[in-house]
Amino acid sequence: MESEKLQILQFPKTLKQEFEDVFNLDESGNTKAALNYTKKLIDEGCAGAYGLAAYFYERGGNGVDVNYDNAFFYYKKCIEEFGAVESYLALGRMYYFGKGVEPDFEAAFKYYDIVREDAEHPVAYLNLGIMYQNGEYVEKNLDKAEEYYMKAYEKGNILGLTYQAMLEKERGNYLKSIYLRIKAGSKAFVKTAKDPDNDSYIRQW
Repeated sequence: MESEKLQILQFPKTLKQEFEDVFNLDESGNTKAALNYTKKLIDEGCAGAYGLAAYFYERGGNGVDVNYDNAFFYYKKCIEEFGAVESYLALGRMYYFGKGVEPDFEAAFKYYDIVREDAEHPVAYLNLGIMYQNGEYVEKNLDKAEEYYMKAYEKGNILGLTYQAMLEKERGNYLKSIYLRIKAGSKAFVKTAKDPDNDSYIRQW
């Protein structure tokens, strides 16, 4: 697949209140109403809402059954109509774990690599690093895995350090591995203390 210009999930100012209403419904435990509202926005021409509908179907709960087929469909529509980074990451995740599809490391790698190239997203770097470390679709390459883990960390994802620690253990560098684990833990502690409601710095998928 050729590289495409991606958009992070952003919405026109006129839709901000509508999306706040969707999130409020979901947070109050009425995910079914949130999903119905999201579909209404889709019917009204809001392409970005495809990604939200997909997320509700993938996660399920509170009146919505998990439905990977629907999730896959809506993520694909979001990519086609809107190009959202989150939907590319989601399809990478679904292919990697085989959610509603056969596990396909090649497809997962493709979606993560698009996001890496066009958006430099830390989650894409992290998961590409995992695939290089494990030799999933690509030939096992610890140096390449290290490069991507450090990129993920530089972009704000502390898990980049955690996975680098595991990589160093695999290399036999046990003291360095312990040091990196301690460093990752201390940084996560500080982040949590400063912003307890934000866990984006330890997001993996």
